[in-house]
Formats: sequence, structure tokens, C-alpha cells
Amino acid sequence: LLAHVRARAEKQQHLQQQHVAMATAPQEAFVATAGYVANRAPNGGGGGGGSGSGGSAAGTPPKPGLSKFVEYPGDASDVASRLASGTVDPAGRDLFGLSALHKFAAWDKAELAELLLPYLESADVNRPAGPERQTPLHAIADMGGGRVLSLLLARRAKGQLTLDLDATDSQGRTAHALALERGHEEVAALLAKALRGGE
Repeated sequence: LLAHVRARAEKQQHLQQQHVAMATAPQEAFVATAGYVANRAPNGGGGGGGSGSGGSAAGTPPKPGLSKFVEYPGDASDVASRLASGTVDPAGRDLFGLSALHKFAAWDKAELAELLLPYLESADVNRPAGPERQTPLHAIADMGGGRVLSLLLARRAKGQLTLDLDATDSQGRTAHALALERGHEEVAALLAKALRGGE
């Protein structure tokens, strides 16, 4: 799944028509792929466990996921504007099942992740996605995103975020095991330190 994200990033100019289709897809398709819809507002840093599967108010159409409007390399002003407007679900998924945080983690876009995190609960940050059931930490481990990992660990150290370092993907790998498998030594070392209680 993350290899697909990498391919999409490298071939961005060839995917503009697909992006338009994703942004204007019927809401039924969004609901089917997102799995849940939440009506979230900033909570000061993503602390706590999070509701995980919130819903919209009765009679209110679900908000499209922010991820549906995010394409590589990402536009900070657009992300900030959409989040502030309250018209998107910050934790919502695109048609491939990926949240915006999964994308920012895979792309190692710490500045975008920092904009997004205040709108997320810890449950959102730890939620797996796609057929490989990878969390954003797995996305980091798979692609070697040290900057986003450092951001997440710093927020964890301040008590602003809970990270499930023991979460496994569909192949039973933790993020640390996946980082070792991919040869991302810096990421593996940071995760190992966190597992030992050093972060």
C-alpha cells in the first residue's frame, strides 16, 4: 500500500484526473472506504484515547476526509485552510483507505503533520489502514520518515499523544520490526529507544 503511495508521489502530474475524481466522488463511496465519519474540532494536541469511530449529527451529511484532497507533496496553506474551515474530517480516509496522517508520515512531511495533529485523537494516530493494516508508525517505518517520527515522539514525551508502539500490521510486524526489515536504521533506533522508555 505504501509502495503505491510512493508511486503516486513520483507520478503526480499524471494523476490529476484521478485526484479530481477522488475529490468529487459520491459520498456513498467515501463512506464505504473511510469506514467511519467523525465531526472533530481541535483538542489541543491529540491527547487521550479518542472515540475512534465518531459519527455526524443526525441528518447531517458526512464530511469528506481531508485525505481526499491531499496529494504529494502537500500544500500547507490548503491543509490549514481546510482544517480551520471545519468542512473536512481530519481523520477521514481517501478512496484507498489512507488518512492524511498516513500520507504525511509516508512522505515525511513534519510541517503538514504538525498542522493536522491538534485535530486528531490518539486513536486516530494509531488506527491501521489498508489491506496491510499499517498504522502511521508503520508508514514511517516503511518509508524512513524520521522527521515525522521525531515529531510524534516529542508529543508523546509531553503527554500530548499516546502511541501504540506494539501495534502489528497484517504480517505481524511492529513498526520497529518493519524499520529493521527496510534498513531504516535511524527510524529503527528511535523506535527502539521509545520501546525502552527513552522517549
